[in-house]
Amino acid sequence: ILGCAVNVLGRHQLGATWSNQIAIYNEHKLITGGLFALVRHPLYASTIWMFLGASLAFLNWAALASTLIIFVPAMQYRAAQEERLLMGAFPEYETYRKRTGAFFPKLFSSKPTAI
Repeated sequence: ILGCAVNVLGRHQLGATWSNQIAIYNEHKLITGGLFALVRHPLYASTIWMFLGASLAFLNWAALASTLIIFVPAMQYRAAQEERLLMGAFPEYETYRKRTGAFFPKLFSSKPTAI
């Protein structure tokens, strides 16, 4: 249920920049607020979460294994392709990438804080 809600909200937050294709459009904006402040790829993440949730809800171990062995790496590959394109188009993407998790929120900062 959480995965479905995140997917719908993520598509809404992307607005006109959402596409099935990995592309940069004229007037493309980098979205880093809303769900995108928590994870860089909420649509991919939400799909992973839905697959994992359904596998566990139905106790389908083959589906769980397939999700972890095939689907998650496929999403990681697609996200990496998208990130290469975004880094080329938006210089600030690298900073955003360092502070925000890909599919799950970062719980701890990678930079130590001064006391």
